[in-house]
Amino acid sequence: MQVVIRSKQPDPANPGQFIDDPFIGRSVIWATAEPTDPNVGVAFLTLKRKRIFFVNGESRDSDQPGASNYVTFEVDGALPRGFNAYKWTFTFHLEGVWDAAGNLIDAQDAQGSPIESKFDKTAELHAYTTIGLPSYPWFGVDAPRDRPWVNALAFTGYSCGALGSTTAEEVADRVIRHLHSGTHYQYDHYLGRTFHGVHSAATNAYRVHFNLTRYMLGFGAGNFTWVNCHDQSTAVMCLVNVAAQDGAFAHLLWRYGYVNHLDFVGAFNDCNNPFFLKPQNWGHPVSGDDWTYVLTDFGNGYHAYARSYFGNHSFVFVGAQRVVGDACAGPIVASDGLDISGYLHRSQDTSTAPERVIPWGPGTAPVTDGTSRGSTPLRAIVHLLPRR
Repeated sequence: MQVVIRSKQPDPANPGQFIDDPFIGRSVIWATAEPTDPNVGVAFLTLKRKRIFFVNGESRDSDQPGASNYVTFEVDGALPRGFNAYKWTFTFHLEGVWDAAGNLIDAQDAQGSPIESKFDKTAELHAYTTIGLPSYPWFGVDAPRDRPWVNALAFTGYSCGALGSTTAEEVADRVIRHLHSGTHYQYDHYLGRTFHGVHSAATNAYRVHFNLTRYMLGFGAGNFTWVNCHDQSTAVMCLVNVAAQDGAFAHLLWRYGYVNHLDFVGAFNDCNNPFFLKPQNWGHPVSGDDWTYVLTDFGNGYHAYARSYFGNHSFVFVGAQRVVGDACAGPIVASDGLDISGYLHRSQDTSTAPERVIPWGPGTAPVTDGTSRGSTPLRAIVHLLPRR
């Protein structure tokens, strides 16, 4: 279980108010918990003793530079299986307080030995059980270290309806379906731009600074309804992996090519011309099945490229079997059981020789068939508050 603990002291300038205590260096803390609702069948819990470090009154999981302010407690007791939300009443216990120099400064007996003291009791702590530990991007070098994850857990559990899931694939199915069909988002059929992330190239990865809070709230930059495939795949990865360990990983496939008639996120559920809103393209979501990116005379002085294509496209691999999920165009869910070849067979249109090549650089290049070239991991640096 992960919590943030703050050490407070009375504010001498404002009686009855408290401020962060900068003098606390470390403490040993444990806790007991009982279910708020005794009828839900959840067991009593004990959080095992943990040495906690503090910096300016805020907890740190270790004394190393850059340590997370989330403190990970080991639970002593059986937890319910699967991804669920419960309410417990927690009572925390303190066994000694030391300053930054290691001097015992509180909770000691006459001989200077630490004694137990009860110091806080929460009325109702809303806690989630997950399928394994939350995984990338919630841990590691790109992880958000100073904001609570509860909004992401709540969005996955309640908005996406994933509470009660017992496998990563089940969580992914519910998240993908909601992000594709349960929101007011609309695919950007003009340029396919990302509206919630900022890209930056990195070694062997395509990194996205992704504003998950803005995505979940559905606003930002005046174009609050628009998304692209990178937004969708990154959101799926973040929301699945906060509830299920290693549940989904976003990938990017270059030279994707022409698409079959697909149901895009938003209003256009029959589209094989993804960028039809771009002025130089044929301005309809559906082009001729065998049309390609050729400048065409449609009469009355109207010239346009007959059919647009994906230069790249992003999706997710789900679970240990690496089945494909796509919340942008499909939707493709884990329970469809498609590997990369099956997914591309369903989504790509390579039915004619001209459709098997696309403009690329100064000439043309064959589209990716899922075996001739691997996909690129799409990594996420998560931002949990709207950017200012």
